[in-house]
Amino acid sequence: SGIVYWRDTAKPIHQTNQPHLIFYLLAGVMAVAGTSEPVLHLVIAGFTCGVVLMFHSLARRIAVERALLLTALLVLGPAFLPSQNLMVDVPLLFFWLLVVWALFAAATSRTGWYYGLSSAMIALACLTKYSSLVLLPLHVVMALLRRHVVGVWFALVPLGALVAWSCFNLFDYGGVHILNRPQLPFTIERVVVRVV
Repeated sequence: SGIVYWRDTAKPIHQTNQPHLIFYLLAGVMAVAGTSEPVLHLVIAGFTCGVVLMFHSLARRIAVERALLLTALLVLGPAFLPSQNLMVDVPLLFFWLLVVWALFAAATSRTGWYYGLSSAMIALACLTKYSSLVLLPLHVVMALLRRHVVGVWFALVPLGALVAWSCFNLFDYGGVHILNRPQLPFTIERVVVRVV
């Protein structure tokens, strides 16, 4: 129910397009350390380090001899470098990489711990950006293919997180954010641009 200043206008935060997990994290940091921009960038730098380490770990699993090259291509790429800001892209990538890492680890584990980690990271990713819901079917399919029933049950964690978030929305501002997000009009031009 807070106010966010986007460009020159103030509007309620619930009118923004994505959920507020990273915004809450930054607000918590500001409550402790003030509005110091370097401190806020250090928080994102922590996620950046996590992305580099997780991506390199995954690259070593898949292409051990090219792991460093693949990691350099990610880090020096035109999408990653400009994302060193206070937006949600780098934290989101960190959560996604942790999901993939946990699902790889679950393949060789007899415990459900890695599915728990995967589902917790899917929940955090969904509370960062709703498009992360695409990870949920991946999690379920991987658990089913490996006949890990416990992994399927862990899929309830992100769903529960979204239900809890929606209940909080009702309490906070009287609506459900995931259902009331701003909608752009459907046009042929938008479809063509998205396809391209």
